[in-house]
Amino acid sequence: MNAYKFSVVAVAGLAVIGLLSGCAGAADQASKKMSPSPTVTETDRPTPTETDIDNPAYEPRLDYTKDIVLAKNDVELEFLTIALASCEKAQAEGFMAKTAEGESIFRSDVKGGWPFWPFAQVSIIDGKPVFGENEVLFNMYWPAVFNPCDLEAAARTRDPEDVYLEHKVTKINDNSYKWAQHQGGANLDEMIFEVKDGLISGYAPNKTYATKISYGPLTDEQIALLDQVAN
Repeated sequence: MNAYKFSVVAVAGLAVIGLLSGCAGAADQASKKMSPSPTVTETDRPTPTETDIDNPAYEPRLDYTKDIVLAKNDVELEFLTIALASCEKAQAEGFMAKTAEGESIFRSDVKGGWPFWPFAQVSIIDGKPVFGENEVLFNMYWPAVFNPCDLEAAARTRDPEDVYLEHKVTKINDNSYKWAQHQGGANLDEMIFEVKDGLISGYAPNKTYATKISYGPLTDEQIALLDQVAN
């Protein structure tokens, strides 16, 4: 695992620990949405009905209708608005993440990986679909497109002065932003996000945009591949 993947694994683990402690005993709906789900294996997945396939069930990670609380200035609000719009579209319509190793196709699924951002995933590697949870490209961490959204979710339940919420946003130009947050260490780790048509279209620790992001609606072929994950 390279350093970048390790850093994202670390922040995902920190987010789980922090959110579980911060949400204990809370009765509001936002806290309920942030409660983790049990790990689900392929054999635990139910066979989808026709309705499930046409309208896959999922619970949004965030209430996207609420005001953003994490932003401290206009630039942060601008970027976080883009980030949340990207997460909402990804959850509602599915998305694709393309790396140098291949491409993964995602569809929201309440029994999918990552308790806070559940998606069913199929990877296309060397032209062939890969379905196993341990073999897909994003088997241990979610694509970093969800990092700003996950921090916004944490900000809605945690003390505003909590060091975990520390972050920084710099606007590079109209099409890119530099985002920094803690990813398991004391320092802020930076990520550059590329933007197109008001949505995150790529990200990387540098300007190479190692991961490209595109959104649904998914094609019939992509849906057919994802349906195999549920079987």
